[in-house]
Amino acid sequence: MFHTQPRREHINNRNSIISKCWCDGDKTKCECPVKQSKHNYRLVWIHHLSGEMVDPYQPIVMFTLFYWTFTFCFVTVTPTFADNGISIVDMFSSWLGMEHQGFVRFHLKRTSITLLFHSALPSCYCLIVKTFGDTGLQVIENTSYITKNYMWEWFVLFCTSVLCAGMAMFYHWTTEEFRNHPLRQNIELYADFDASCMEIDREFHSFDKYVEEIGSTMRVILLNDWLIKVSLYRLTLVHLDQAVLKQCSVQELFTPGETEGYGEFVKINAYPQNTVQERFQVLISGGGLELFKNLLRTPIELEPNVSERRTSTDIFLDIFADIVEENATYSCSTEINSCIGCDRNPAQVKLVKRCGKEECVDCHCAPLWCLECMGRWFASRQNQERTVDWLTSSAPCPMCRSKFCLTDVSYVQ
Repeated sequence: MFHTQPRREHINNRNSIISKCWCDGDKTKCECPVKQSKHNYRLVWIHHLSGEMVDPYQPIVMFTLFYWTFTFCFVTVTPTFADNGISIVDMFSSWLGMEHQGFVRFHLKRTSITLLFHSALPSCYCLIVKTFGDTGLQVIENTSYITKNYMWEWFVLFCTSVLCAGMAMFYHWTTEEFRNHPLRQNIELYADFDASCMEIDREFHSFDKYVEEIGSTMRVILLNDWLIKVSLYRLTLVHLDQAVLKQCSVQELFTPGETEGYGEFVKINAYPQNTVQERFQVLISGGGLELFKNLLRTPIELEPNVSERRTSTDIFLDIFADIVEENATYSCSTEINSCIGCDRNPAQVKLVKRCGKEECVDCHCAPLWCLECMGRWFASRQNQERTVDWLTSSAPCPMCRSKFCLTDVSYVQ
């Protein structure tokens, strides 16, 4: 029978478990050490009525899991954190300024403060455990579970070293108007820094630019004269007049956010002509590759033993042309103008309802589009992950939004 006060039972057998049990109201509880190794025991609380085992070190374990999960989401800037303003850009917006007001200087500051703040995160964990743990305010219980481990001092030393390195790098980058920052040194390889900043800012404000977001920590920006790769701690750029671009392999990546899912990205290597700067690699989505090439004023070569990749849209355009070729033609008595999409080819197709689908309706627009532009428009309105459904799907007219399918596209005579 258990006593109401704690009582320890002494058992001579060295392999037996020494325990103490007591009554807590109508519940009987027991505290016993569970053998982990030859000379190591840890306490486990046993609830006799339910048989539930509760680890007394749960507070520090749960805090550790929470802290490093939070840190991971903060560093990688997950969509949830970004939408709620939990990011470096939002926290230091008053010092950073706005990207569109000064692109280069914004990223000089952003990369510097990001490196410093991220390097402080491991030390913050040690400081919180020490301040709010068993030897401090005792808000987090049983922190001695990790602080008494012989590896704890080495971990603290490592975290302190990372912080010191981050502070030294931040000071080195930001002194003398960021003269030692890798971005400024990168720009000065091509032209005067201040003049280049003004040129990049002007081109960044232009509508004729290409922006590709890969996840939440990387972007590729194509301006009229510059190709820029933006990442967490670096911004690498090259002047297009002094670089050679070569298409490489294809990689499948998971992209979070509104378009969450796996997508194909084409790797393009940028080779600067100067011998100081190393080559770097950018990723362009398969769907945006054609637009990227159209805005790029220099040709993209192919790496040795690499064949040019055909996107899903390119393959669809071949099938689209064959289907339209088999459809009935449309006789037009008015003058045919240039395609309003590309302004290179004459208008070639007219939408005429010939199918039996209820969702498709007559389109009264004049012939305004060439075959390729109409095919690309149709493909852009489809589910990019369900290419198998494209041939049986429909799309709205680019002008009047009347629904049409592939059977309704006719060549103009």
